[in-house]
Amino acid sequence: MGFKFIRQYSVDNYVVDFYCPAKRLAIELDGDIHYKKQQYDQYRTNYLRAFSIIVLRFKNSEVDLDIKSVLNKIAFSLLD
Repeated sequence: MGFKFIRQYSVDNYVVDFYCPAKRLAIELDGDIHYKKQQYDQYRTNYLRAFSIIVLRFKNSEVDLDIKSVLNKIAFSLLD
């Protein structure tokens, strides 16, 4: 995609799955446990936004079943 992503990147007390420093874009992949932690995940997303980080969340099943769509959404976010 033309941008460097770092895996397991720390932001203050949180670790995001993937992070693109040039675009301040975090990618989070959510497994089944996240269905029970939606309020916590929303808090984390808002916290990261305070650092001007954009957060994209994808379910693991989305990645498994439609990786092309996931990559298109990421690519679109990198255009900004």
